[in-house]
Amino acid sequence: MAIGLGRLFGIRLPANFNSPYNSLNIIEFWRRWHMTLSRFLRDYIYISLGGNRKGKSRRYINLLLTMLIGGIWHGAGWTFVLWGTYHGILLALNHALTGYDILKNKVTVPLSKTITFLLVVFGWVLFRAADLDSASKMLSAMVGFGFPATNATTLVKPEKWAIVGGLLFFVWVFPNTQQLFKNYRLILNDDYEKNSINWTPKMRWVLITSLLLVTGVLSLSNVSEFLYYQF
Repeated sequence: MAIGLGRLFGIRLPANFNSPYNSLNIIEFWRRWHMTLSRFLRDYIYISLGGNRKGKSRRYINLLLTMLIGGIWHGAGWTFVLWGTYHGILLALNHALTGYDILKNKVTVPLSKTITFLLVVFGWVLFRAADLDSASKMLSAMVGFGFPATNATTLVKPEKWAIVGGLLFFVWVFPNTQQLFKNYRLILNDDYEKNSINWTPKMRWVLITSLLLVTGVLSLSNVSEFLYYQF
């Protein structure tokens, strides 16, 4: 929406998301997720603290402090403090143990994406929970502790996993909007890799877009609070 509105006024916004759930590790995730915020934290906090110029130990501390500040930026609560600390620790471990390019081969790519996705999902519990008690209960349930038997039975239904699997397939395989519209240079820093789908404007896309527009207009009566109002 922001990209489209910007182009209506002749403004090309910088890239801000690039299929973050398709990342191979946490370092790559933060290069794909909320890219403008990541660059701000890197340029004005991480580098100001010394970055990686003062040895590995100081680098890991700087990463931890940067993500801690990033968590507090989202909200003044212990859940955000823990979320920022959690990602700071993951980034430090990622740099210390694996580096950035070590897992890019055909054998380990699916495993790397799965592990990264699960780590990020666990972190979102901290981010979204109302308080620490709620986060603790949800995380316990996710790993199989303290979960009512009736709900556990519902959770493992094949259709539930089919939905999750289908959505993950869509996320991991299909190109994102920036990749589809790469030839039209809608955004700044649009250096996305090549993909097999090359979108071109045709009448069928006019009809599909019009249908989506009508659906959106008819849904305006549904109340949905803008996510960032809570920050």
